[in-house]
Amino acid sequence: MNRYTCSTLNNYFKGEERALLLLEQIELDKDGVLHSYIVTILKTNKKLFHLAIRYVLCEISFCMVANIINCTYKVLSNPSLCFCIRHHVSSFVKVVYVINLQHIFDILRRSWVFSLALDFAIHQSTSYLDLCIRVYAKKHHTIANLHGCALPMFHLHTNEVMFEMLSNFLTILCHNWKIHIIGLSLDGA
Repeated sequence: MNRYTCSTLNNYFKGEERALLLLEQIELDKDGVLHSYIVTILKTNKKLFHLAIRYVLCEISFCMVANIINCTYKVLSNPSLCFCIRHHVSSFVKVVYVINLQHIFDILRRSWVFSLALDFAIHQSTSYLDLCIRVYAKKHHTIANLHGCALPMFHLHTNEVMFEMLSNFLTILCHNWKIHIIGLSLDGA
């Protein structure tokens, strides 16, 4: 059984109860505010989890991953791969995303300063504001380029809307990010 602890989720998944179904609450303060979650991957789902994530890394859609895993089960008759649907794959990807956000949170918490690179893109008629973070990683004595996320933009593409989205996301990762940022680069879009 693999267990991962994440503490950045409370603010990130506000109002997203469905996204939190995989996560077990483990730490409440005296006011009842949730500060930590734990993700448990059962031994029976471990192979399914790892296989699904590897297929997603090959840039295969969630539906196709589920179909490929079901075909693999039919050929290999491996009970640990029995019955996979798109929702399972989506849940596994959310777990990986949350774990990676926690790693970014931990790195930014230990860093003195960092810089941001923003890119604006459109994919399948949806606009995205892509955030990359460049930070000195003390543990490895190197500069790390971290992909924060691609924030979908469903609203107007004004500077105010983009700043508010970016500000909300960064506040979750590094609550006093404005005093730690030393640079910002844009793609000109």
